[in-house]
Amino acid sequence: MTKLEDVVPIIFPPGYFGHYLYWVLNNCTELGNHLFPELPFKKSGSSHLMNIGSEPSWKEYIDSNQFNKLSMIHQSTTIDENTETLDDVNILSNSVKQCIVINPNDNFYIASTDMEYEKTKPEYSAKMMVSPLVRQDINWETAHIFEIREFLSYKLFHIINFSNSNQYNNNVFSIEIVELLYDFEKVFNNLLIFLNTNSSEKIETIIKNHNSMLCLQHHLTKDTDIKYFLNCFEQNIDCDIPKKLTVIDEAYIQKYLRDKLNLEIKCHNLEVFPQSTTELHKIIYPAEEMIRLE
Repeated sequence: MTKLEDVVPIIFPPGYFGHYLYWVLNNCTELGNHLFPELPFKKSGSSHLMNIGSEPSWKEYIDSNQFNKLSMIHQSTTIDENTETLDDVNILSNSVKQCIVINPNDNFYIASTDMEYEKTKPEYSAKMMVSPLVRQDINWETAHIFEIREFLSYKLFHIINFSNSNQYNNNVFSIEIVELLYDFEKVFNNLLIFLNTNSSEKIETIIKNHNSMLCLQHHLTKDTDIKYFLNCFEQNIDCDIPKKLTVIDEAYIQKYLRDKLNLEIKCHNLEVFPQSTTELHKIIYPAEEMIRLE
């Protein structure tokens, strides 16, 4: 039976490939139990086919008194959640010999939000990108797209604590999301050293599987694409909107205009979002005007 101090928790925000890393360590190292030998990837690119969830909180995991060598802990990312935040990583790490953290990154903010809802909810669609925080406040079956976009622009986006990984305890292995995605062989080899274990699979197979996972992703450039579009908007440069945006992405743009530029969109009955910066400029107005109307 595994003792609590020997558990290696993988701590990560939603949408940050924690399930994927859990699967790799479980199936490709001598540390794992090899209970999920098949590739865990869904069409969306998630690793949720192995049908195992993260622990609701570290406290509940301890209270369960049923420990595995590896566990997954979701970090709190919204103001309304009551689980650990990244500030608590060191508190958690004091109860174990080793733990792994995938750090949140402000350049992966939109992509992770898209992936959180797409990967964990098979009913993902323009009208079903919901969380417990917002589900009770709007009728998702009858709401129009413009109502959902407006609502999400106020309610959906996370309050993330971008902690300084240099402040973690020495028994914390810190991973940046860019490293996990694009320098995975180095991350994997460093994890083997950190965990004092060996690979149980050829590295060529591991990298082949990793590349298969990457090929399924379609949100990875969302932050770069949308920030470029918004920069063009601010510079009055004509630019087409990035392709295949979700209503979540459109809501982020609306939120950015409101929070950063003090601008509102004439959103009533706006079922199709503007397709260029030029079109977007035509339907904006200063936020103060909305306040006066109210």
